[in-house]
Amino acid sequence: MLSLKPALTIFISVFALLIIFAIVYQFQLLSLNSIIDEPIFSPTLLITTKQNQIQKPQLSLTNTQKLSQILMTTLSGYKLTEKEIDYINTGKLGNIILLSKNIHNAEQLKQLTSAIYQQATFSGILPLIAVDQEGGAVSRIPWIENTAQNQISSEDEAYQIAWLRGQQLKELGVNTNFAPVIETANQNSFIAKQKRGFASQSATLAQAMLNGYKKAGVLAVAKHFPAGLGRVDIDPHQRMPVLNSSEEEIISDIMSFVDLSADAIMVTHLLYPLVNATPTSASRLFLEDILRDDLAFDGLIISDDLSMGAIKANYLVEDYAQSSLQAGTDLLIITSSKDYQKVYDKLLDLCFDELGCQKTIDQHIERVLKFKRTLK
Repeated sequence: MLSLKPALTIFISVFALLIIFAIVYQFQLLSLNSIIDEPIFSPTLLITTKQNQIQKPQLSLTNTQKLSQILMTTLSGYKLTEKEIDYINTGKLGNIILLSKNIHNAEQLKQLTSAIYQQATFSGILPLIAVDQEGGAVSRIPWIENTAQNQISSEDEAYQIAWLRGQQLKELGVNTNFAPVIETANQNSFIAKQKRGFASQSATLAQAMLNGYKKAGVLAVAKHFPAGLGRVDIDPHQRMPVLNSSEEEIISDIMSFVDLSADAIMVTHLLYPLVNATPTSASRLFLEDILRDDLAFDGLIISDDLSMGAIKANYLVEDYAQSSLQAGTDLLIITSSKDYQKVYDKLLDLCFDELGCQKTIDQHIERVLKFKRTLK
């Protein structure tokens, strides 16, 4: 049995060691925090839940997280899979478009979007959760406001419809809407047959809808630049529309975008062989020379879905994706999981080994983050 004096000596020694350990641990923790606080990538990322309760400070991005900011894909079903949970909370899946296969009813959709936001808090990177809710034939969420665009005839009506629809989307956890459609469609076009375009005053009514969505706190995306889909009966979901339009006709269509105040514009897949050998969604002429320079658009340029037949029937999706980014597109939509993986792998392997390519990607990321910062 130990005597009191040796026991007291041992107790004092152990206590002293614990104090020294605590001091060293605190010093190391402070040093580690100073390293973490030193950003590698400058833009501030804000992660906000639907209730605007959770915020995270400035973060540095890995290459995989950078890449996920300029890509958007869909989910496999009504609930997140384990793989999707991992990809969202590690920042490998940065933007999501919801399709009909992801939408069942209001309760399910709220649970899905809440789960997305919750998982995203681990990465600190706010995801875009987008949907095509144009109204009419293209209404992914059938139980909320879905007035077809061809039934809208006044600015006040356009504003009120967008404001109400935006509030309903926000309540469901959707923060981005791919609407309105800006084309004034002729009677034979597939846009007209689907009642997706305004009957007249396209630019004016589109601006009113953009204002309504913005008031509701939802990011709206005007589509489809350069507004040539109103002239064709071929749906790019099936194959590439080809327009032998003159420069005057092209300029006439583009005029809808001249005074448009939009945070984001979606560019579609159209081929104008008389002026350019490259489809619009990968054309430097249309994206940089016309949209950026001539129209002075400094917002986000989003590609229409690269998994459409217009692209897949004519190109390797991964090659086209790289061309589209290099031509000026900021955010690529790729709804096919196989196509998405091909694009992801190619860009991850190639772009971050090339200084010029990485600089281009960083410019696109900055526009995406600027777009996300406008979320309320």
